[in-house]
Amino acid sequence: MDYILFNEKLQNLRMEQSGIIKELKFDNEGTSALKEEEKQLIEELIGANKVMKHSVGYIKGDKVIVTQGPLKGLESEIVYINRHNRKAVLEISMFDQVVKLNTSLEIIEKIK
Repeated sequence: MDYILFNEKLQNLRMEQSGIIKELKFDNEGTSALKEEEKQLIEELIGANKVMKHSVGYIKGDKVIVTQGPLKGLESEIVYINRHNRKAVLEISMFDQVVKLNTSLEIIEKIK
């Protein structure tokens, strides 16, 4: 998506939402602080409705397998799971550093 179209969509989203939404800029010319792959990852995680949905998976041995939700395919990024609270922590690369992302993950089964 080019810069102009992205800004138009962002403006429309601002009008629809009650909170504050703003894309981070690198400079005064409007250069996005996000790399293209970072934007793509965020769009995949939050989807069209801009809300990160719940993911579901299971554990086989010491490997997490996500069967549905936005974390499917990102299993290698999961560094911690709290099965009781249905939470997962991912470490993703963003802004040239490792960022921890807390999200919802329900483990429905643990297979040995």
